[in-house]
Amino acid sequence: MVRFFLIVLCLFAMGLQAEAYDSKSIEANKNEMPQELKNIGIFEKLNSKIESGIQFLDQNGQARTIESFVSPERPLILTLVYFNCPSLCNLHLNGLMETLNKVDLVPGKDYELVAVSIDSKETPKLAKAKLNNYKNSFERFKDTDGIHFLTGSDEEVSRLAKAVGFKYRWDEEAKQWAHASAAILVTPEGIISRYLHGIVFDLKTTRLSIVEASEGKIGDFVDQITLFCFNYDPKEKKFAVVAFNVMRLGGGLVLFIMVLWLIPFWLRQRRKNKFTKRAIEGVQ
Repeated sequence: MVRFFLIVLCLFAMGLQAEAYDSKSIEANKNEMPQELKNIGIFEKLNSKIESGIQFLDQNGQARTIESFVSPERPLILTLVYFNCPSLCNLHLNGLMETLNKVDLVPGKDYELVAVSIDSKETPKLAKAKLNNYKNSFERFKDTDGIHFLTGSDEEVSRLAKAVGFKYRWDEEAKQWAHASAAILVTPEGIISRYLHGIVFDLKTTRLSIVEASEGKIGDFVDQITLFCFNYDPKEKKFAVVAFNVMRLGGGLVLFIMVLWLIPFWLRQRRKNKFTKRAIEGVQ
């Protein structure tokens, strides 16, 4: 009797367990965003202009507005991080710096790079130490004045974050900021043109994004042709071939070659016509 009771109890427990692991419930949990990640991320605001008057302190303690880094001659690369971050920010900045170090474009000449701390407790002294670490680690950045690490108040950080679609929050349990990461490309007019998400950056995509954001003010002829033939694919996070543009370019190239090929025939025919005309005039 006791054994029968235990068997019934086990079957009842298994029924409860099966109910707890109902497939529909599992599927719902898969599709539901964890509570910790809600209201966190980067929501792209392409073609939006960054609000003016947002002010921070640079690594030297000098007050600077974001628009003061926007130049008519070159684009801006903007990223929101914090300098004491134990994980994501370091991976993001390291990946971005490593890629920019390999790109044959010069900060301060071809683009400006601005990293803004989202933690109002961080100081210009910390920002300068962090920047000097990168300057000492990468040859291309040693003598440049085109890289800036900024700190500021919660109000100013919030204004900038809202302008670029950067949503973050303080995680009290983990004692750190919860956030995503992206390098944001801004045109010389202060318009957001591209977001490069993550911690690893493709060299060609990064270069083309900077050239694209410059609106033709930097980059060589090959860059301009490449941008004509390629469009940015947001799903693949890189530039993909545009077949129609390639066909247009190919058609134009064929036409150009045909013209070059026909020019000698045209010149010979022209000389022949002149000779014939003179011969007829001589006879007359």
